[in-house]
Amino acid sequence: MENQKNAQGMMEFLHESTTAYHAVTAIKKRLIANRFCEVSEQQDLHTLVPGNYFITRQDTAIIAFTKPNNNNNKSDGLRIVGTHTDSPALKLKANPDLKSTPYWQVGVEIYGGIILSSWFDRELSLAGKVSLLNQQGELQSVLIDLKKSIAQIPSVAIHLQRDVNENRTINKQKEMPPILGLTASTAAGAAGAASSESSLLKVVKNHIEKHYQIAVEKILGHDLFFYSNEKPALIGIEEEFLTASRLDNLISCWVGVQALIEHTQKQQDGIGSYPCVLACYDHEEVGSSSAVGAEGNFLKSIIERVWGGGEESYKLLGKSLLISVDNAQAAHPNYLENYDPQHLPIINGGPAIKINAGQRYSTSAETTALFTHWATKAKARTQTFVSRSDKACGSTIGPITTTLLGVAAIDVGIPSLAMHSIREFVGVRDVIDLKQILTIFFEEKDVRISSPTISLDVAYNPSSSTTT
Repeated sequence: MENQKNAQGMMEFLHESTTAYHAVTAIKKRLIANRFCEVSEQQDLHTLVPGNYFITRQDTAIIAFTKPNNNNNKSDGLRIVGTHTDSPALKLKANPDLKSTPYWQVGVEIYGGIILSSWFDRELSLAGKVSLLNQQGELQSVLIDLKKSIAQIPSVAIHLQRDVNENRTINKQKEMPPILGLTASTAAGAAGAASSESSLLKVVKNHIEKHYQIAVEKILGHDLFFYSNEKPALIGIEEEFLTASRLDNLISCWVGVQALIEHTQKQQDGIGSYPCVLACYDHEEVGSSSAVGAEGNFLKSIIERVWGGGEESYKLLGKSLLISVDNAQAAHPNYLENYDPQHLPIINGGPAIKINAGQRYSTSAETTALFTHWATKAKARTQTFVSRSDKACGSTIGPITTTLLGVAAIDVGIPSLAMHSIREFVGVRDVIDLKQILTIFFEEKDVRISSPTISLDVAYNPSSSTTT
């Protein structure tokens, strides 16, 4: 029962967030319900009065922040949590309808590093953004979610591919187009009815006209993604595990949002004493190189416009800390040879601190100490993930953001199995523990180790705060 209570909010968020567009919408809804005010990049942000705010960019990235009442918040440094809203998926091609088979199929592009085999034999729906011309001659954009199973990618029968369990390879162009139905001509021939063109965009057009009451002249552009129509679920004898699509990295978005909201709810003035920031980027799964990705100027521009640029910004960031939150690799009991034996994060063993000598993660000794200290305050355990020395290591928004801002950082994540599968696997306790740690982080007076580093190569007076 306790796991069900803790997981209900996160499961609702995951179910709503079928694309990055819908994730930002779900985040906005929760922030607005908790007295955060939406502002625009077109406003003069340096004149904002103390309060809680959020800004979106291109509907797929969002930054929420608190601006305290006190006048000294520039000297306190920022408490920054960074995540991303996108997940690996199948994206509908610009001209999607295929004509070469008796089945109604559509072409898809591979978005991010997905496990292709996990997308076979699943009930798929479609969601995303559509830009159109209405019959009044106006351009409009709408978000859609069909919310029903419209397609599947069936596997080939084992009788026709006897070595499928030993030697399977998947051709992305040939084998990934989903089946939506029969082509109009095939259906007409079978039923003796008149033929009409099979078009998924026509289905989308009809959906928009029905649900938005918009008379659509023509769809001019779309960012549409297939997703699994299976709801998130608790599994395990004690329901201690959560399985769902897009846990990487929507579960981190949920944790960040909830921690920020709970932090403000605890404050007498509803804001708090220290400036806090939550940055949820897009396009992490494809490299982050965009206006809404971590390599863009979104966060940097907001910091400079709200708290001042130039010398003020450098001083502020010098006292700030970024916690980059992205799922970590949990040790898989059937494949332990893929992990370093001294670094085996276990699900529900606590959030994992991610370390890499090649700076694929942004973690340092100092930031490890800080995060571990806050975990102790939260009565939460932590674990450490380091890749095998003979295997390549993934990366996150952490190194990108710390490079652009010059801010100290740490990479942490909820241990996860089946990462980048259509159905991923995490522990409920880890999610709650990480939320508690981030809530404490937002409340901390000092987010950097203020005492000087001691070196035997220089004289050190322990009664003094400086080295000579």
